Amino acid sequence: MRLNVKNFIFLAGVLLLFSCREDVEMPEGGDSTTTQETRELNLQSFSYTDVQELLKGGTEIRNLQLTDGEIVKKIAVLKKVEGVEVAGLDANDAVFYVGADEDSTSIILENSYASIKFKHNGSELGYVAVTDQSELERSVENYNETFPQTRSVSNLFTRSAAGGPLKIDITALSHTLLSEGESSECAPVAVEQSEETEAPVQTRSAYYTQWPRYNRITIHVLRDAGNRPIEWELTWQLNDLITSLKDIRPDLDIRIWRSSTSYSSSNGWNGRESLSAFRNYCRSSGFPLKESAGHDIICLVRWGSYGSLAGCAYTNTYKLSRYDNASAYGVCATTPIFARTVAHEVGHILGANHVAGTPWWKFWLNDDVMAPNSGKLAPYHWNSQNRNIIWNNLH
Repeated sequence: MRLNVKNFIFLAGVLLLFSCREDVEMPEGGDSTTTQETRELNLQSFSYTDVQELLKGGTEIRNLQLTDGEIVKKIAVLKKVEGVEVAGLDANDAVFYVGADEDSTSIILENSYASIKFKHNGSELGYVAVTDQSELERSVENYNETFPQTRSVSNLFTRSAAGGPLKIDITALSHTLLSEGESSECAPVAVEQSEETEAPVQTRSAYYTQWPRYNRITIHVLRDAGNRPIEWELTWQLNDLITSLKDIRPDLDIRIWRSSTSYSSSNGWNGRESLSAFRNYCRSSGFPLKESAGHDIICLVRWGSYGSLAGCAYTNTYKLSRYDNASAYGVCATTPIFARTVAHEVGHILGANHVAGTPWWKFWLNDDVMAPNSGKLAPYHWNSQNRNIIWNNLH
């Protein structure tokens, strides 16, 4: 009996030793977040180079904490968005990092700015650090000139120190600048579809364009010369577009090519007329991307709206496996006052229709990106019919 007790004590000691080792030594391929230090980024003072250094960690950033006074945003893991290239002749590639599924956090790094955006207590907040401080001043002045009421609302654009990042309360900005009767509406336009022709097997020389396309979608984004978008606001829109498409087809290879042209909206107060004129321009001999016209998705983006419209697009005009997509065009506002306009209009081009917003009593839910008029849009197509249509058109 005494021997059994000794054996029991010995075995208990061995088990205790192994359990202690498991606390400090992670098994191969296991989750090491418990042993990693928390990385902090002060949103009141971070610089462009701070974000550059942060993202040198690779395709995953773990245990990140963003702080701004009383605001503390903890992010377990931030992942680089793969299978995406956003580039242009006048800018380096943009790099996108996002939080877990349906998490609102995103970090975008480009050659001239770094931006951080997330939701906190129901408000969407954006932070921007730049290499050229005059760009921040220009962006704020853009709002002050167009919307004089922004001058008197001190919480919309704030900086904790000279030369520090700009904080933008996107939700408050929308509430301040959109009156009760105003909205971020859009006008989907139906077009007559010509009969599909058999696609020739060939390679075309347009940037990024390949045939057969397989899983690659090419989207050209042209900046309106008369109403140029603010660059980080444009990439916020593109980030939402990427999220909306990847959610439906995760293996999609998305190529977005940004261009500056001399073209300007024909009518800044009428989205339908501007869309029609833009399509005619893309079909003209003066269009610089002739080989993409009629094949790839092409959107004109401007900072402001088209009168009462945030955007306009021809519906159900693009299919990945179809060589000719004669009317895959849209016009879009990029100011975050009109959230996720580019994702919404490209949704129309891919066949999605408007859906109703969530009822008021489901206040905790965000609306589908295809809700025509909402301040609660999320970058997701939740409507099953729209998802099926888009899925089919992305194959």
